[in-house]
Amino acid sequence: MGNRNRLRRCTRIALRSRSRSRTRLRVGFCLRSHSQPHDGDRRRFRLGSTLVEQTVIIAVLGVLTALVVRSISQQLDKLAVRGAAREARDVFASAREFAVASGVRTAVQIDPLLTELSAHADADTIVARRLGYLHGVTLSSSRDSMAYSPSGLGYGASNLRIILVKRAAAETVTVSRLGRVR
Repeated sequence: MGNRNRLRRCTRIALRSRSRSRTRLRVGFCLRSHSQPHDGDRRRFRLGSTLVEQTVIIAVLGVLTALVVRSISQQLDKLAVRGAAREARDVFASAREFAVASGVRTAVQIDPLLTELSAHADADTIVARRLGYLHGVTLSSSRDSMAYSPSGLGYGASNLRIILVKRAAAETVTVSRLGRVR
């Protein structure tokens, strides 16, 4: 007799609910397990997750996020170094073009402390770029300056190398004795 009353009560609750899926679930739930108490069935057919499961999911997501952030930061460092190297090449190209166009000797000064490259002709500054400020790179060079003659050829006895570094990313800009930039 107790099982019949329990079955009738579950059917009435199911008929009161508004959605059909809930009705089916509750009626099926009650018909399948009418011989067992309701509390045991609720525990058996739970819809949530445990704290341990949620902790494992959060840990896995944390590891994946760390890997993605590291990869993205490495790519951003490479982009910053490439941009700084491009600007360094542009400074040397501008100085060489100005020397040929104006017929005046020009020089490119390299300041590793300020991470700045500046091109000068006589007392005028043609162009100046603060690579450390713009791109966050450090700069080291084999010489402190490079000069161009009015014919566009470089002065000096050796090649000039500028090494631009940001964390693990690095790039080298080489200026030959003749003034070519690579």
